[in-house]
Amino acid sequence: MGVTIHYAVGMQSGRVKPTLDRAQAVGEEMKREQAIALAVPFSVRRPSENNLLIDIGGCETLAFEFNTFESFRKTGSDGQSAWSYEQSVLARTFDTRVLTDKGIRWTAAFCKTQFANALAEHRWVAELIRGVASVAEYAHVYDEGDFYHTRNIEDAASTIHQNGMLIDALGGKLSGIMGGDVKIVRGGETKIKPLKKQSAEDLSFN
Repeated sequence: MGVTIHYAVGMQSGRVKPTLDRAQAVGEEMKREQAIALAVPFSVRRPSENNLLIDIGGCETLAFEFNTFESFRKTGSDGQSAWSYEQSVLARTFDTRVLTDKGIRWTAAFCKTQFANALAEHRWVAELIRGVASVAEYAHVYDEGDFYHTRNIEDAASTIHQNGMLIDALGGKLSGIMGGDVKIVRGGETKIKPLKKQSAEDLSFN
């Protein structure tokens, strides 16, 4: 539960490495030029030429892990193959003929930003996704905070704040139902708050 950016991206296999090279360079620049100044933890990892992992502050790991559609299939404990989360997302989003094209590599995941300490964290995640999605043949991005599409960071601030209050309220209700001796994991009210709308009284000098 909480504000999340979802993404499903497909591109020609030969374009994956240069695309992730650029995204890695952008991430490292964000770290040098912005994150360090704001004291936001920021790490960029490159496990392989087709994989890029970026950890930003209180956000979940932003993962670009490109592979064939078939490679997302997983084997269950009963030995039967089953669709992974990523494969099911891709199947709901794109045509089967495209998904099974041997020349296309896919990545599908989500990055929760609900517990970021600064709005910059949500913005950086969105812009890194934009950098990859903008050069892909196939891309679908859904930002629950709306920033990705509107580029209005106040949209994200408002949504994150509202979700934080909802998580707190649900945690309080569960704590009341379960009794004081039971520990309920609560998200806590997010530190991100929407900008205060100033009234005429706020602007008065009297």
